[in-house]
Amino acid sequence: MVFRPLQAALSALGLRPAATTVAGDEDAALRALVRNFIADYEAWNDMAQQQSRAVPRQSQASRDAIDAAVRAYGEIIARYCAPGYRHQGIAFGSESSHRSAGEEILGVGTEGAHRVVHTRMTKDMAGLPITSLYEYHFTPAPGGGWHLARLLVVIDDEKLETL
Repeated sequence: MVFRPLQAALSALGLRPAATTVAGDEDAALRALVRNFIADYEAWNDMAQQQSRAVPRQSQASRDAIDAAVRAYGEIIARYCAPGYRHQGIAFGSESSHRSAGEEILGVGTEGAHRVVHTRMTKDMAGLPITSLYEYHFTPAPGGGWHLARLLVVIDDEKLETL
């Protein structure tokens, strides 16, 4: 079942559901998958934030908006991750953690059985540039393509799960 407001938001932005397989070079396929994830995450965040702000706090409409955001995030997880993947709780806000215009792909590498796409997200906070580094860890999907297995934010020497 597709969450219609998310589908409408993606269509309005000229986006389509991400493909888990991309013909051609493996690095190019992983880069495309990360760009698609970032765009989907940004659209989800913005939609969830807009719906949450449009209703009175602590109302049934507010609870419904949160439930809708949880379902829509679950659809993104299902699109990119292996079946049965258990994600963390959702978090959305006025500034998305991932933005197509602010997150650049730095490179693609290998760590053990994972292919890892490294990104840098830069955003302006009160006139100061804030930079976050991310690692998108992928595993091969049965039958081809890739599953997002982990999404880590790198803070100093620590890596924290954010998916």
